[in-house]
Amino acid sequence: MRRAIPDPVRLLEAIGRPLVAGIDWVLTALGLAARALAAAPDLVRAPMRQEFQRSLRLAMQGSLAHVALFSLLLGMTLIGQALYWLTLAGQSGLVRTLMVDALTREAAPVLVAMVLLARVGTGTLIELAAVRTGPAWRGLHGQGIDPFRLLAAPRAFATAAAGLAHTVIAVAIASLGGHLTALALGASTLRPVHFLASVLDGMYIQDFLLVALKGPVLGFTATFCTAIVALASVELAREPAKLVQRGLALGATSVIAVSLLLSTLL
Repeated sequence: MRRAIPDPVRLLEAIGRPLVAGIDWVLTALGLAARALAAAPDLVRAPMRQEFQRSLRLAMQGSLAHVALFSLLLGMTLIGQALYWLTLAGQSGLVRTLMVDALTREAAPVLVAMVLLARVGTGTLIELAAVRTGPAWRGLHGQGIDPFRLLAAPRAFATAAAGLAHTVIAVAIASLGGHLTALALGASTLRPVHFLASVLDGMYIQDFLLVALKGPVLGFTATFCTAIVALASVELAREPAKLVQRGLALGATSVIAVSLLLSTLL
């Protein structure tokens, strides 16, 4: 029995619908990002300043222990094991490439952004969904206040600041953890301070710029994308399970995509 030939129009529609939806979401996110950046001068005003300070305190205190723990494990597995095997292979000159390219430029900023997404992004999803489905949403609109500008922008800027601070902490802890592991394995004879100094000496200006850029941008992206998901649809906001699932999935995908884009450009 011959199979029916699919309708070309339906086939094109099936292929194009996800593509168009993805492009629409990206353009919407870029527009809202520009809108959030335009709200940066308003952070000095009392309502947004208070929300920024509360979100920054939550992002710093709530994520610091997790960032430290995951960074230590990352350093022990990635840096410590690599130092040991590179030393055995007589390729200790590749340590700088490993430390800068693998840890400082890629692993540490993404690790911090994922921790912020899990710790702060989940809370953002639940809190903003409660606002979206409650009377506060209509009250803000009735007063002529933009809910996105008041609630989402300060949280995104707070996680951007926390992302920079946590990335520096993550690089330091992972480097020390990896070096101490290498010392325990007999693969290094340098003191921790001298090891960090050698790593810093091997970094170029663009490496420092990329770390200073990636940390805030990925932190901003992690919370910003979850805020978009929470405020975009009232139907989705009424279903917490689907809301958290979609918000975390889009947040993680956006963080990885932005990280790859920055690494490619810089």
